[in-house]
Amino acid sequence: MRVAHLAYADGGGGAFKAAYRIHRGLGRLGVDSTMLVARRLSGDPRVRDCGSAAGRLWAQLATHLDVLPWHLFNTARGDFASLAWVGSGVARRAQALAPDIIQLHWICAGMLRLESLLRLQRPLVWRLADMWPLAGAEHYVGADTRYRDGYRRDTRPAGERGPDLNRWVWQRKRRVYARLPNLTVVAPSRWLARCAAESVLLRGRRVEVIPTGQDLETFRPLPKATAREILGLPAESKLVMAGSMELNERRKGVAHLLRALEPLAARGYRLLLLGDPPTQPLPLPVPAHWLGRLNDDVALALAYSAADVFVAPSLEENLANTVIEAMACGVPCVAFSVGGMPDIIASGRNGYLAAPFAIDQLASAIVAVLEAGADYPRLSAEARATVEREFAAPLQARRYAALYQELLEAPAAVTESKHSHRILGESGRGGDLVE
Repeated sequence: MRVAHLAYADGGGGAFKAAYRIHRGLGRLGVDSTMLVARRLSGDPRVRDCGSAAGRLWAQLATHLDVLPWHLFNTARGDFASLAWVGSGVARRAQALAPDIIQLHWICAGMLRLESLLRLQRPLVWRLADMWPLAGAEHYVGADTRYRDGYRRDTRPAGERGPDLNRWVWQRKRRVYARLPNLTVVAPSRWLARCAAESVLLRGRRVEVIPTGQDLETFRPLPKATAREILGLPAESKLVMAGSMELNERRKGVAHLLRALEPLAARGYRLLLLGDPPTQPLPLPVPAHWLGRLNDDVALALAYSAADVFVAPSLEENLANTVIEAMACGVPCVAFSVGGMPDIIASGRNGYLAAPFAIDQLASAIVAVLEAGADYPRLSAEARATVEREFAAPLQARRYAALYQELLEAPAAVTESKHSHRILGESGRGGDLVE
C-alpha cells in the first residue's frame, strides 16, 4: 500500500506533529508512506518539500499571498482564516507518486489551492485538524452557524462589511467537493465528527473518528523532583501549567484562565508557562515561570512532568495535543467541557471538566486537582492509562491502515456510504457509534 500525506509542515504546530506521527506510525507498520510538505523540519528522508530553492521561495511567498485579499479589501477576519486561492504545486507532486491513497491534513497557508484537489485522482482521506474543511475561510467558527445553514447573504453576521470572503471560499469548496466522490473524512474527536456531519459541505459523507495518537515513549511520566531540579523550578510549589498565553487569541481562553486564578492567589500556586513572556506584561494573578519555546519533545515531556496540573481553557477546541501530551506524562488536566475535551478528560478520574464557560467551576477544578492529596496518584495514573488505551500512536496507525485497506477493497461502497461516526477499533471495521 502506498500512501501520500499532504500537510503544510512535518513539525512545529500540533496539527503538523499529528500528521507526522501518522506518517511515521504507518511506516513502522510497513506501509509505503511519503509526506509532502511546504516546510520540512525533520530529517526524515520520506518527507519531501518543494525540492528546489525556487520552489521553497515560492512556498514562503504563497503563505503571504494567500492572506493578501483580506488586506486589499479591508474585510473583517477572525482569529485565523485561510482563502486557499494560491498553491505550491503539491497536488501535481502527489499525483506523480502514484499513491493508492492520498491523505490530506492541514493544507492551508498557500500550500494548496482548493481547485487543485480535483487533480488528486485517488481515494482521499481528509483528517480534520480544525473546522476549515467544513466551513468558509474560518478555522473555527465561534457562534456562527453558517457551516450548518449555508453561507448566504441573509446569514452573514450583522456588521460585516466588504466582500464576503468566507462565502467565496465556501462556494468554491462546494463546487470542488461535488466533484470528489471518493472523499472520506476522519475527525480526531466526536465533536468535530458531528460538526462535519451537520455541515452543508460534508453532510452525507462518510465520517470516521480516529483519536489523535501520541508518542508514549517520549511523553511519559518522569520523576517530578528531577524535572523541577533540571528546569530550576521550586520543589515544593504547586505548579499550574498552561500553553498559549496570547490574550488576543480569544479562542484559547487565556482571559478565562487568568480570571479563574484570581481567587486562588492566596493559596501560593504558581504558573508554569510555555513560550516567552509577552512584550506587554500580562496581568498575572500568581507568580509565573516562563520556559521559553520548547520545540524538542524530550524537553516538553520534562516540562509536563514538572507540573501538578495542566489547564486548557480553550473556548473552542478539536482535541488539544497539549492535553494528550500532558496526560501521557501523568498530569491530570482541567478544561471547559467543549469540543473534543470530553473525549479524553473524565471528571474525577483523570482531571476535571468545567461547564462552558464557568470561571468559578474552572477555579474549583484546578483546586480539586492540586488539593487532591492522597488521591492525586490515582488521578495521575489514570491520566496516563487513558492515553495508553485510546491515544497511543501505534493504535492510531493501525486504525488508519485498516481504513485505507477497507477503502481500497470496496471503493464503490465509499461513494454510496452514508456518513457514520464510528471510532475505528483495532480491526478498523467496528466501533462505537457516536450519537
